[in-house]
Amino acid sequence: VAVSALPDDYDVPEMPTLQSVIGLKDTGSSQDYLAGTPLEMGFADITPSAGSLTAHIQMGYQVASLGVSLSGLPDECQSVSVSVSPVSGSVSMSGKYDGSHTACLSCTRNDDVWSSGTWYVFPGTGQQTVFTITMVDPEGECLSSITYKSSLSAGVPYSLNGSYSDGSVDVSGEVTTSEWGESVNLSFAFGPELNPVIDGDGNQPVGPIHE
Repeated sequence: VAVSALPDDYDVPEMPTLQSVIGLKDTGSSQDYLAGTPLEMGFADITPSAGSLTAHIQMGYQVASLGVSLSGLPDECQSVSVSVSPVSGSVSMSGKYDGSHTACLSCTRNDDVWSSGTWYVFPGTGQQTVFTITMVDPEGECLSSITYKSSLSAGVPYSLNGSYSDGSVDVSGEVTTSEWGESVNLSFAFGPELNPVIDGDGNQPVGPIHE
C-alpha cells in the first residue's frame, strides 16, 4: 500500500498494517471531518520470490472534493455554513471506510456570493447525502436542506451552486470531465420553505419538499 497525505490533515500510522486506519486530525473545531488537502492511496499484490520485485501502484483519491457557492442571500445575513451528512471518519489501509459523521463548511462573503473554498471529505455511506444550509441574521438562524439522492464518492469533485429564493425550485446541472474524473455540479434554489431533492445524476430535481 502506498499513501500520500499531509500530516497536518491526516493521522497516518508510523508502522501500518492492513488493519490500520487513516483518520482526519481532530482539531476540536467545527472543521472536524474536513481536510484542506486530498488523500491518495494505491494498492498492489506482491508475491515474494527469489530475486528483486517490481510493483506498479496506481494512486487514487480516497476523498471527495467539495465546494459551495451561494448567491442572492439577504444583505442582513451575518454568517453562513453548510453541513454535510453523512461522511466517513476514516479509511483503512485496505480501502474500507468507517463511521457516519457530519462535516461543516464555513462560508465567507465576497460581494453577493458566499463561498466555502475547496475542502475534502471521506465518502459517505447510505443512499443519500443531506446538505443543510444555516444562515444567521439579527433575528436568528434560518435552515434549508438539500437532499442529494446519492452518497458522495471518492475521486469525484462536487460543486454546489445555490440561489436563495422564495419561489419554486429550479435545479440544473452538468457533468464535465476533470483530472479527478467526472465532476458533479449541483445547482438549486433554496430558502426558508424550500428543501429540494436532487436525483443521483445531479441534473434533475426530484421535487421540492415543503415543511
